[in-house]
Amino acid sequence: MVFGGPISSAAPKCLDKRKFWRTCKTPTGDFKILAVDRDHYSSIYKDPTGKPVPMPYAMMFYQSSRGIAYWLHGGALPGYRASHGCIRLWKEDAQKLCEWFNPDCSQNKKIEWLKNAPKVKVVDSLKNSA
Repeated sequence: MVFGGPISSAAPKCLDKRKFWRTCKTPTGDFKILAVDRDHYSSIYKDPTGKPVPMPYAMMFYQSSRGIAYWLHGGALPGYRASHGCIRLWKEDAQKLCEWFNPDCSQNKKIEWLKNAPKVKVVDSLKNSA
Protein backbone atom coordinates (compact mmCIF):
# COMPACT_ATOMS: atom_id res chain seq x y z
CA MET A 1 0.00 0.00 0.00
CA VAL A 2 1.18 3.53 -0.74
CA PHE A 3 -0.12 6.22 1.55
CA GLY A 4 0.61 9.80 0.63
CA GLY A 5 -0.37 13.18 1.94
CA PRO A 6 1.05 16.37 3.39
CA ILE A 7 3.46 15.98 6.29
CA SER A 8 5.88 17.98 8.39
CA SER A 9 9.18 16.34 9.28
CA ALA A 10 12.36 17.47 11.05
CA ALA A 11 13.38 21.10 11.00
CA PRO A 12 17.03 21.71 10.01
CA LYS A 13 17.72 22.89 13.58
CA CYS A 14 15.59 22.84 16.71
CA LEU A 15 15.80 23.43 20.43
CA ASP A 16 16.21 20.37 22.60
CA LYS A 17 14.58 19.99 26.02
CA ARG A 18 17.50 21.86 27.62
CA LYS A 19 16.94 24.76 25.17
CA PHE A 20 20.16 24.10 23.21
CA TRP A 21 20.14 24.23 19.40
CA ARG A 22 20.80 20.90 17.72
CA THR A 23 20.51 19.32 14.30
CA CYS A 24 17.15 17.60 13.89
CA LYS A 25 16.70 14.67 11.53
CA THR A 26 13.89 12.34 10.63
CA PRO A 27 15.28 8.82 10.20
CA THR A 28 14.86 7.45 6.68
CA GLY A 29 14.78 3.86 5.48
CA ASP A 30 12.67 0.75 6.00
CA PHE A 31 11.12 0.38 9.45
CA LYS A 32 8.60 -1.77 11.24
CA ILE A 33 5.85 -0.06 13.24
CA LEU A 34 6.81 -0.94 16.82
CA ALA A 35 3.81 0.46 18.71
CA VAL A 36 0.59 2.44 18.31
CA ASP A 37 -0.99 4.81 20.82
CA ARG A 38 -4.26 6.65 20.13
CA ASP A 39 -3.70 9.28 22.83
CA HIS A 40 0.07 9.61 23.00
CA TYR A 41 1.81 12.62 24.56
CA SER A 42 5.43 13.66 24.17
CA SER A 43 7.63 12.63 27.06
CA ILE A 44 10.13 15.35 26.12
CA TYR A 45 8.41 18.40 24.64
CA LYS A 46 5.88 20.72 26.28
CA ASP A 47 3.43 23.26 24.84
CA PRO A 48 3.64 26.95 25.89
CA THR A 49 1.50 26.22 28.98
CA GLY A 50 3.89 23.49 30.13
CA LYS A 51 1.67 20.53 29.23
CA PRO A 52 3.09 17.59 27.24
CA VAL A 53 2.51 18.03 23.50
CA PRO A 54 -0.31 15.75 22.24
CA MET A 55 0.60 13.27 19.49
CA PRO A 56 -2.75 11.71 18.49
CA TYR A 57 -2.82 8.39 16.64
CA ALA A 58 0.90 7.89 17.16
CA MET A 59 2.83 5.06 15.50
CA MET A 60 6.41 4.50 16.67
CA PHE A 61 8.61 3.57 13.72
CA TYR A 62 12.12 3.93 15.15
CA GLN A 63 13.94 4.06 18.47
CA SER A 64 17.54 5.29 18.56
CA SER A 65 20.35 3.67 20.52
CA ARG A 66 19.90 6.52 23.05
CA GLY A 67 16.24 5.55 23.51
CA ILE A 68 14.77 8.46 21.53
CA ALA A 69 11.53 7.35 19.87
CA TYR A 70 10.37 8.65 16.49
CA TRP A 71 6.68 8.58 15.67
CA LEU A 72 4.24 9.18 12.83
CA HIS A 73 1.39 11.12 14.47
CA GLY A 74 -1.32 13.72 14.05
CA GLY A 75 -0.30 17.34 14.53
CA ALA A 76 0.07 20.80 13.06
CA LEU A 77 1.27 21.05 9.46
CA PRO A 78 2.71 24.54 9.06
CA GLY A 79 3.89 23.98 5.47
CA TYR A 80 7.58 23.63 6.32
CA ARG A 81 9.83 21.23 8.26
CA ALA A 82 9.03 21.90 11.89
CA SER A 83 9.31 18.74 14.02
CA HIS A 84 12.16 17.47 16.18
CA GLY A 85 12.31 14.30 14.06
CA CYS A 86 8.82 12.82 14.10
CA ILE A 87 6.57 12.84 11.05
CA ARG A 88 3.41 14.88 11.53
CA LEU A 89 0.29 14.12 9.49
CA TRP A 90 -3.17 15.61 9.52
CA LYS A 91 -4.98 13.99 12.46
CA GLU A 92 -7.48 12.32 10.09
CA ASP A 93 -4.65 10.83 8.01
CA ALA A 94 -2.84 9.64 11.14
CA GLN A 95 -6.05 7.94 12.30
CA LYS A 96 -6.52 6.15 8.95
CA LEU A 97 -2.92 4.98 8.92
CA CYS A 98 -2.99 3.90 12.59
CA GLU A 99 -6.18 1.89 11.97
CA TRP A 100 -4.58 0.27 8.93
CA PHE A 101 -1.57 -0.84 11.02
CA ASN A 102 -3.85 -1.91 13.90
CA PRO A 103 -7.65 -2.05 13.39
CA ASP A 104 -8.16 -1.54 17.14
CA CYS A 105 -6.13 1.68 17.23
CA SER A 106 -9.16 3.94 17.79
CA GLN A 107 -10.42 1.82 20.70
CA ASN A 108 -7.12 1.38 22.55
CA LYS A 109 -6.73 3.45 25.70
CA LYS A 110 -2.99 2.84 26.09
CA ILE A 111 0.09 2.10 24.05
CA GLU A 112 0.05 -1.24 22.24
CA TRP A 113 3.30 -2.91 21.23
CA LEU A 114 2.95 -4.69 17.89
CA LYS A 115 4.53 -8.04 17.12
CA ASN A 116 3.66 -8.50 13.44
CA ALA A 117 3.22 -4.98 12.16
CA PRO A 118 3.74 -4.08 8.53
CA LYS A 119 6.80 -2.21 7.41
CA VAL A 120 6.92 1.44 6.49
CA LYS A 121 9.40 3.16 4.17
CA VAL A 122 10.40 6.70 5.11
CA VAL A 123 12.01 8.71 2.31
CA ASP A 124 13.28 12.26 2.13
CA SER A 125 11.32 13.60 -0.84
CA LEU A 126 13.43 16.78 -0.95
CA LYS A 127 16.58 14.69 -1.34
CA ASN A 128 14.96 12.57 -4.06
CA SER A 129 13.53 15.45 -6.10
CA ALA A 130 15.43 17.72 -8.45
